[in-house]
Amino acid sequence: MNEPIENSGWTLIENGFRPGYNKITERLMCAGNGCVSQRANFEERFTGETLQGNYLAGISHPEITLDGKCRKGNAGKAAGFLNAADWRGIDVRINSEVLDLNVSKILYFRRILNLKTGILYRSFTAELPSGKQLKVDTHRFLSIFDPEIGAIKYTVTALNFSDKLTLIPFIDFEPRSDVEKKDRKFWDEVAIEVIPGEGYITAEVCKALSQVCTGMKINILRSGIQSNYSADVENRHKYIANIISLLVTKGESVTIEKFGINVLSQNYPIGQLMEIAKDHLNLAFQKGFDQLEKEHIGACLKRWDKTGPINGQDRTAQLQARFDLFRQFQKFPEEADASVVDKLPEWLI
Repeated sequence: MNEPIENSGWTLIENGFRPGYNKITERLMCAGNGCVSQRANFEERFTGETLQGNYLAGISHPEITLDGKCRKGNAGKAAGFLNAADWRGIDVRINSEVLDLNVSKILYFRRILNLKTGILYRSFTAELPSGKQLKVDTHRFLSIFDPEIGAIKYTVTALNFSDKLTLIPFIDFEPRSDVEKKDRKFWDEVAIEVIPGEGYITAEVCKALSQVCTGMKINILRSGIQSNYSADVENRHKYIANIISLLVTKGESVTIEKFGINVLSQNYPIGQLMEIAKDHLNLAFQKGFDQLEKEHIGACLKRWDKTGPINGQDRTAQLQARFDLFRQFQKFPEEADASVVDKLPEWLI
Protein backbone atom coordinates (compact mmCIF):
# COMPACT_ATOMS: atom_id res chain seq x y z
CA MET A 1 0.00 0.00 0.00
CA ASN A 2 1.03 3.61 -0.44
CA GLU A 3 1.58 4.37 3.23
CA PRO A 4 1.59 7.93 4.55
CA ILE A 5 4.91 9.32 5.75
CA GLU A 6 5.49 8.51 9.42
CA ASN A 7 6.31 11.15 12.02
CA SER A 8 4.60 13.80 9.90
CA GLY A 9 2.16 14.91 12.57
CA TRP A 10 -0.71 13.86 10.26
CA THR A 11 -1.10 10.11 10.83
CA LEU A 12 -2.53 7.87 13.53
CA ILE A 13 -0.54 4.64 13.35
CA GLU A 14 -1.28 1.32 15.05
CA ASN A 15 1.80 -0.89 14.74
CA GLY A 16 0.88 -4.43 15.75
CA PHE A 17 -2.65 -5.61 16.38
CA ARG A 18 -3.96 -4.95 19.90
CA PRO A 19 -7.23 -6.93 20.14
CA GLY A 20 -7.92 -5.72 23.69
CA TYR A 21 -8.03 -2.12 22.45
CA ASN A 22 -9.62 -2.81 19.07
CA LYS A 23 -13.00 -1.20 19.81
CA ILE A 24 -11.21 1.93 21.04
CA THR A 25 -9.02 2.08 17.94
CA GLU A 26 -12.04 1.52 15.69
CA ARG A 27 -13.68 4.57 17.23
CA LEU A 28 -10.60 6.80 17.23
CA MET A 29 -9.93 5.99 13.57
CA CYS A 30 -13.54 6.71 12.61
CA ALA A 31 -13.84 8.83 9.44
CA GLY A 32 -16.78 10.82 8.10
CA ASN A 33 -17.70 13.23 5.33
CA GLY A 34 -20.85 14.92 6.62
CA CYS A 35 -23.12 12.36 4.96
CA VAL A 36 -21.62 9.11 6.24
CA SER A 37 -19.57 8.29 9.34
CA GLN A 38 -17.78 4.96 9.61
CA ARG A 39 -15.77 3.23 12.29
CA ALA A 40 -12.44 1.64 11.38
CA ASN A 41 -13.90 -1.88 11.32
CA PHE A 42 -12.26 -4.58 9.24
CA GLU A 43 -13.61 -5.47 5.81
CA GLU A 44 -13.07 -9.22 6.30
CA ARG A 45 -14.84 -11.29 8.92
CA PHE A 46 -13.69 -10.75 12.51
CA THR A 47 -15.14 -12.70 15.44
CA GLY A 48 -13.13 -10.83 18.10
CA GLU A 49 -14.05 -7.68 20.02
CA THR A 50 -15.49 -5.16 17.58
CA LEU A 51 -18.26 -2.57 17.42
CA GLN A 52 -19.69 -2.03 13.97
CA GLY A 53 -20.44 1.56 13.04
CA ASN A 54 -21.99 2.88 9.82
CA TYR A 55 -24.01 6.04 10.40
CA LEU A 56 -25.91 8.30 8.00
CA ALA A 57 -26.73 11.96 8.57
CA GLY A 58 -30.37 12.38 9.52
CA ILE A 59 -31.03 8.67 10.08
CA SER A 60 -32.08 8.22 13.69
CA HIS A 61 -34.57 6.17 15.69
CA PRO A 62 -36.80 7.21 18.61
CA GLU A 63 -35.81 4.12 20.62
CA ILE A 64 -32.08 4.92 20.54
CA THR A 65 -30.60 7.59 22.80
CA LEU A 66 -28.00 10.11 21.69
CA ASP A 67 -25.27 8.08 23.39
CA GLY A 68 -26.20 5.00 21.35
CA LYS A 69 -28.06 3.05 24.05
CA CYS A 70 -31.54 1.54 23.88
CA ARG A 71 -34.22 3.88 25.16
CA LYS A 72 -36.68 2.70 27.81
CA GLY A 73 -39.80 4.79 28.07
CA ASN A 74 -38.24 8.20 27.40
CA ALA A 75 -40.70 9.30 24.74
CA GLY A 76 -40.32 12.80 23.41
CA LYS A 77 -36.55 13.07 23.82
CA ALA A 78 -34.21 13.46 20.86
CA ALA A 79 -33.47 10.28 18.92
CA GLY A 80 -29.98 8.88 18.48
CA PHE A 81 -28.18 7.88 15.29
CA LEU A 82 -29.02 4.44 13.97
CA ASN A 83 -26.50 1.95 12.63
CA ALA A 84 -27.09 1.63 8.87
CA ALA A 85 -26.07 -1.03 6.35
CA ASP A 86 -22.55 -2.43 6.36
CA TRP A 87 -21.48 -1.92 2.74
CA ARG A 88 -17.75 -2.46 3.44
CA GLY A 89 -17.82 -6.19 4.02
CA ILE A 90 -15.59 -8.52 1.99
CA ASP A 91 -15.40 -12.08 3.29
CA VAL A 92 -12.25 -13.94 2.21
CA ARG A 93 -11.85 -17.70 1.90
CA ILE A 94 -8.85 -19.80 0.93
CA ASN A 95 -10.45 -23.03 -0.27
CA SER A 96 -12.83 -23.71 2.66
CA GLU A 97 -10.95 -21.65 5.28
CA VAL A 98 -12.39 -18.27 6.25
CA LEU A 99 -9.96 -15.43 6.94
CA ASP A 100 -10.61 -14.29 10.51
CA LEU A 101 -7.88 -12.42 12.39
CA ASN A 102 -9.36 -13.66 15.66
CA VAL A 103 -8.36 -17.26 14.85
CA SER A 104 -5.42 -16.65 12.49
CA LYS A 105 -1.81 -16.13 13.53
CA ILE A 106 -1.00 -12.49 12.82
CA LEU A 107 2.57 -12.15 11.58
CA TYR A 108 2.37 -8.45 10.78
CA PHE A 109 -0.32 -5.78 11.28
CA ARG A 110 -0.52 -2.06 10.71
CA ARG A 111 -3.53 0.28 10.59
CA ILE A 112 -3.15 3.95 9.66
CA LEU A 113 -5.53 6.89 9.46
CA ASN A 114 -4.19 9.81 7.45
CA LEU A 115 -5.85 12.90 8.92
CA LYS A 116 -4.91 15.09 5.96
CA THR A 117 -6.67 12.87 3.39
CA GLY A 118 -9.17 10.99 5.56
CA ILE A 119 -7.96 7.68 4.08
CA LEU A 120 -7.82 4.57 6.25
CA TYR A 121 -5.00 2.14 5.43
CA ARG A 122 -4.43 -1.37 6.74
CA SER A 123 -1.83 -4.00 5.96
CA PHE A 124 -1.36 -7.40 7.57
CA THR A 125 0.11 -10.84 7.04
CA ALA A 126 -1.83 -13.74 8.49
CA GLU A 127 -1.29 -17.48 8.77
CA LEU A 128 -4.46 -19.58 8.62
CA PRO A 129 -4.82 -22.70 10.80
CA SER A 130 -3.80 -24.78 7.74
CA GLY A 131 -0.45 -22.95 7.59
CA LYS A 132 -1.31 -21.00 4.44
CA GLN A 133 -0.06 -17.44 4.61
CA LEU A 134 -1.55 -14.44 2.87
CA LYS A 135 -0.91 -10.71 2.83
CA VAL A 136 -3.69 -8.14 2.70
CA ASP A 137 -3.31 -4.46 1.79
CA THR A 138 -6.41 -2.31 1.90
CA HIS A 139 -7.36 1.33 1.93
CA ARG A 140 -10.70 3.08 1.81
CA PHE A 141 -12.27 6.51 1.96
CA LEU A 142 -15.62 8.26 2.20
CA SER A 143 -15.56 10.87 -0.52
CA ILE A 144 -15.55 14.51 0.53
CA PHE A 145 -15.98 15.49 -3.14
CA ASP A 146 -19.07 13.25 -3.60
CA PRO A 147 -20.38 12.47 -0.10
CA GLU A 148 -22.78 9.69 -1.13
CA ILE A 149 -19.85 7.63 -2.48
CA GLY A 150 -17.27 5.47 -0.70
CA ALA A 151 -14.59 3.22 -2.16
CA ILE A 152 -12.35 0.36 -1.03
CA LYS A 153 -9.28 -1.19 -2.64
CA TYR A 154 -8.59 -4.59 -1.07
CA THR A 155 -5.62 -6.69 -2.26
CA VAL A 156 -4.93 -10.31 -1.27
CA THR A 157 -1.53 -11.88 -2.03
CA ALA A 158 -0.95 -15.64 -1.77
CA LEU A 159 2.43 -15.96 -0.05
CA ASN A 160 3.10 -19.69 0.24
CA PHE A 161 0.29 -21.48 -1.56
CA SER A 162 -1.65 -21.97 -4.78
CA ASP A 163 -5.36 -22.59 -4.21
CA LYS A 164 -8.88 -21.31 -4.69
CA LEU A 165 -9.44 -17.76 -3.43
CA THR A 166 -13.05 -16.72 -2.86
CA LEU A 167 -13.96 -13.07 -2.33
CA ILE A 168 -17.46 -12.29 -1.10
CA PRO A 169 -18.33 -8.56 -1.20
CA PHE A 170 -21.66 -7.98 0.52
CA ILE A 171 -24.16 -5.50 1.91
CA ASP A 172 -25.73 -6.39 5.25
CA PHE A 173 -28.71 -4.42 6.52
CA GLU A 174 -28.75 -6.33 9.83
CA PRO A 175 -26.40 -4.15 11.90
CA ARG A 176 -24.55 -5.71 14.81
CA SER A 177 -23.85 -2.85 17.18
CA ASP A 178 -24.46 -3.20 20.90
CA VAL A 179 -27.89 -1.60 20.44
CA GLU A 180 -29.04 -3.86 17.62
CA LYS A 181 -28.02 -6.98 19.56
CA LYS A 182 -31.00 -6.37 21.86
CA ASP A 183 -33.35 -8.36 19.54
CA ARG A 184 -35.07 -5.19 18.37
CA LYS A 185 -35.88 -4.60 14.73
CA PHE A 186 -34.88 -1.17 13.41
CA TRP A 187 -35.00 -1.71 9.63
CA ASP A 188 -37.65 -3.10 7.26
CA GLU A 189 -36.59 -4.28 3.83
CA VAL A 190 -38.37 -2.40 1.02
CA ALA A 191 -36.62 -3.61 -2.15
CA ILE A 192 -33.61 -5.75 -3.00
CA GLU A 193 -31.69 -6.55 -6.17
CA VAL A 194 -28.39 -8.28 -6.88
CA ILE A 195 -26.67 -9.36 -10.09
CA PRO A 196 -23.06 -10.33 -10.80
CA GLY A 197 -20.94 -7.24 -10.15
CA GLU A 198 -23.43 -5.13 -8.24
CA GLY A 199 -26.39 -5.03 -5.87
CA TYR A 200 -28.74 -2.75 -3.93
CA ILE A 201 -30.97 -2.84 -0.85
CA THR A 202 -33.59 -0.24 0.02
CA ALA A 203 -34.74 -0.30 3.64
CA GLU A 204 -36.99 1.80 5.85
CA VAL A 205 -36.38 2.87 9.43
CA CYS A 206 -39.10 1.34 11.60
CA LYS A 207 -41.36 3.99 13.19
CA ALA A 208 -39.55 6.81 11.37
CA LEU A 209 -40.49 6.26 7.68
CA SER A 210 -37.06 7.37 6.44
CA GLN A 211 -35.68 5.22 3.63
CA VAL A 212 -32.14 4.47 2.50
CA CYS A 213 -30.82 2.68 -0.56
CA THR A 214 -27.33 1.23 -0.15
CA GLY A 215 -25.55 -0.18 -3.18
CA MET A 216 -22.26 -1.73 -4.25
CA LYS A 217 -20.43 -2.25 -7.53
CA ILE A 218 -17.34 -4.46 -7.99
CA ASN A 219 -14.15 -4.46 -10.06
CA ILE A 220 -11.48 -7.20 -10.02
CA LEU A 221 -7.77 -6.86 -10.88
CA ARG A 222 -5.19 -9.62 -11.07
CA SER A 223 -1.58 -8.53 -10.58
CA GLY A 224 -2.78 -4.96 -11.09
CA ILE A 225 -4.55 -5.64 -14.42
CA GLN A 226 -8.34 -5.43 -14.76
CA SER A 227 -9.78 -8.92 -15.11
CA ASN A 228 -13.06 -10.41 -16.20
CA TYR A 229 -14.72 -12.61 -13.61
CA SER A 230 -17.85 -14.61 -12.97
CA ALA A 231 -19.86 -14.38 -9.78
CA ASP A 232 -22.59 -16.29 -8.07
CA VAL A 233 -25.08 -14.16 -6.16
CA GLU A 234 -26.70 -14.51 -2.76
CA ASN A 235 -29.96 -12.81 -1.91
CA ARG A 236 -31.60 -13.24 1.45
CA HIS A 237 -33.54 -10.98 3.79
CA LYS A 238 -31.66 -7.66 4.12
CA TYR A 239 -28.46 -9.22 2.73
CA ILE A 240 -26.90 -9.47 -0.73
CA ALA A 241 -23.52 -10.76 -1.88
CA ASN A 242 -21.41 -11.63 -4.90
CA ILE A 243 -19.37 -14.83 -4.59
CA ILE A 244 -16.25 -14.60 -6.74
CA SER A 245 -13.94 -17.64 -6.89
CA LEU A 246 -10.52 -17.56 -8.56
CA LEU A 247 -7.57 -19.94 -8.73
CA VAL A 248 -4.46 -18.12 -7.53
CA THR A 249 -0.84 -19.16 -7.72
CA LYS A 250 1.89 -18.62 -5.16
CA GLY A 251 2.95 -14.97 -5.16
CA GLU A 252 -0.07 -13.75 -7.12
CA SER A 253 -2.12 -10.74 -5.99
CA VAL A 254 -5.85 -10.24 -6.53
CA THR A 255 -7.47 -6.86 -5.91
CA ILE A 256 -11.14 -6.14 -5.44
CA GLU A 257 -12.28 -2.55 -5.84
CA LYS A 258 -15.59 -2.07 -4.09
CA PHE A 259 -17.62 1.08 -4.71
CA GLY A 260 -20.45 1.92 -2.31
CA ILE A 261 -23.31 4.40 -2.26
CA ASN A 262 -25.96 5.57 0.20
CA VAL A 263 -28.92 7.67 -0.98
CA LEU A 264 -31.55 8.92 1.47
CA SER A 265 -35.23 9.81 1.21
CA GLN A 266 -34.41 13.16 2.83
CA ASN A 267 -32.75 14.07 -0.49
CA TYR A 268 -34.67 12.09 -3.12
CA PRO A 269 -38.26 10.86 -3.68
CA ILE A 270 -39.26 7.64 -1.95
CA GLY A 271 -39.86 5.04 -4.62
CA GLN A 272 -36.99 6.25 -6.80
CA LEU A 273 -34.06 5.62 -4.47
CA MET A 274 -32.80 2.45 -6.12
CA GLU A 275 -32.81 3.87 -9.64
CA ILE A 276 -31.08 7.04 -8.43
CA ALA A 277 -28.49 4.94 -6.56
CA LYS A 278 -27.80 2.89 -9.71
CA ASP A 279 -27.31 5.96 -11.89
CA HIS A 280 -25.08 7.71 -9.37
CA LEU A 281 -22.98 4.63 -8.59
CA ASN A 282 -22.50 3.83 -12.28
CA LEU A 283 -21.08 7.32 -12.83
CA ALA A 284 -18.67 6.84 -9.92
CA PHE A 285 -17.69 3.38 -11.21
CA GLN A 286 -16.92 4.78 -14.65
CA LYS A 287 -14.55 7.31 -13.09
CA GLY A 288 -12.68 4.49 -11.40
CA PHE A 289 -11.03 4.19 -8.01
CA ASP A 290 -7.98 6.32 -8.74
CA GLN A 291 -9.97 9.28 -10.08
CA LEU A 292 -12.43 9.14 -7.17
CA GLU A 293 -9.50 9.09 -4.74
CA LYS A 294 -7.85 12.03 -6.50
CA GLU A 295 -11.05 14.09 -6.30
CA HIS A 296 -11.50 13.15 -2.65
CA ILE A 297 -7.94 14.11 -1.66
CA GLY A 298 -8.25 17.44 -3.50
CA ALA A 299 -11.42 18.25 -1.55
CA CYS A 300 -9.74 17.26 1.74
CA LEU A 301 -6.73 19.48 1.10
CA LYS A 302 -8.98 22.47 0.35
CA ARG A 303 -10.73 21.87 3.66
CA TRP A 304 -7.43 21.86 5.56
CA ASP A 305 -6.20 24.97 3.74
CA LYS A 306 -8.94 26.92 5.49
CA THR A 307 -7.67 25.99 8.96
CA GLY A 308 -4.26 27.62 8.65
CA PRO A 309 -0.96 26.17 9.94
CA ILE A 310 -0.44 24.60 13.36
CA ASN A 311 2.91 25.96 14.51
CA GLY A 312 5.11 26.03 17.61
CA GLN A 313 4.26 22.59 18.92
CA ASP A 314 5.99 19.21 18.96
CA ARG A 315 4.75 16.40 16.74
CA THR A 316 2.53 14.86 19.46
CA ALA A 317 0.79 18.15 20.15
CA GLN A 318 0.40 18.85 16.44
CA LEU A 319 -1.12 15.42 15.91
CA GLN A 320 -3.57 15.94 18.78
CA ALA A 321 -4.58 19.37 17.42
CA ARG A 322 -5.12 17.99 13.92
CA PHE A 323 -7.03 15.01 15.28
CA ASP A 324 -9.39 17.37 17.15
CA LEU A 325 -9.96 19.39 13.96
CA PHE A 326 -10.48 16.18 11.98
CA ARG A 327 -13.22 15.17 14.41
CA GLN A 328 -14.95 18.53 13.98
CA PHE A 329 -14.82 18.10 10.19
CA GLN A 330 -16.81 14.88 10.54
CA LYS A 331 -19.70 16.83 12.09
CA PHE A 332 -21.67 13.75 13.16
CA PRO A 333 -22.68 11.54 14.81
CA GLU A 334 -20.23 10.38 17.46
CA GLU A 335 -18.20 13.58 17.49
CA ALA A 336 -20.95 16.13 16.90
CA ASP A 337 -20.04 17.85 20.15
CA ALA A 338 -16.82 19.71 19.37
CA SER A 339 -16.20 20.15 23.09
CA VAL A 340 -15.63 16.38 23.45
CA VAL A 341 -11.90 15.74 23.10
CA ASP A 342 -10.28 12.30 23.04
CA LYS A 343 -6.70 12.23 24.24
CA LEU A 344 -4.85 10.04 21.79
CA PRO A 345 -3.41 6.87 23.37
CA GLU A 346 0.29 6.15 23.05
CA TRP A 347 -0.24 3.22 20.66
CA LEU A 348 -1.67 5.62 18.04
CA ILE A 349 1.03 8.29 18.27
